[in-house]
Amino acid sequence: MKTVRREEPMEMEIGEEPTETEKLWQHLTDGAMKNLPEERSAQKERAFQLWCFNNGVNAVISAFLAAAKQAKIDPQTLCVVSGIGCLKPIYEALRCDCFHVHQGRSVPFSIGLHLANPSLKVVTIGDESDLLALGGNHIIHAARRNLDMMVIGIHSMEIDGQDEYPFNLPYLMSVCGVAYFARWTILNWDDLCHTIAEGLDRHGFRFIEFLCPLGAKEGLTLQMLRDFERRIVLKHFASPEEEGDLWNEKIVVGKFVDQDRPTFLDMFSQQILSQFG
Repeated sequence: MKTVRREEPMEMEIGEEPTETEKLWQHLTDGAMKNLPEERSAQKERAFQLWCFNNGVNAVISAFLAAAKQAKIDPQTLCVVSGIGCLKPIYEALRCDCFHVHQGRSVPFSIGLHLANPSLKVVTIGDESDLLALGGNHIIHAARRNLDMMVIGIHSMEIDGQDEYPFNLPYLMSVCGVAYFARWTILNWDDLCHTIAEGLDRHGFRFIEFLCPLGAKEGLTLQMLRDFERRIVLKHFASPEEEGDLWNEKIVVGKFVDQDRPTFLDMFSQQILSQFG
């Protein structure tokens, strides 16, 4: 586990422009250009980094920083947990308490943080390996118990599906009783930013699924962007069971679940009062 404490204001540094940036920029579709955040539409190096490097990690970090500022979250109360592997840039970019833990154990570590100090804003950022493979059982029980924490899941996709059948996460989480669930793709940066800010202000177990291209090759990325542009459909409160599957012709994005439920600590306190009050 690696722990980092930073006192400086939250910000993100942008590296040098990759060699293939100009080609990528010239071949972006009109729909992809239109979905760029307005303030970054002329920054080719940022667009390439957001879309291509680290399986979407930079896009999530950028959106998370903007959302934390929008929600006026005090960095002193914010804790971000991630697993090892491709998520290493997280604790290098965020200016708050960051914990780098074993793969598959980011959610139980976050649970421990929350239960030890409920005043903290605890956020887990992980990929499908950390959250769905090694740590799949943990998100199920965290959602079932409605622990007061937020999870941002980075879901890397290949063209026309994946080698393995992907989870229908909206349906899985809704069955477990998640308090808040939303899904966005890499073309929906503004929506992702707004959703993270909204999730930071909610209580209970919140899960945000983020779909992005798999890998950093220019040709694959361009195909994936066109595939997203062709397939994504915005629909809030769609049926998780019928419209949450990624194998459908259309990928439904938006907010699937937003409900108020007693959190784990609410029910625990109520039980203690009923027994000893």
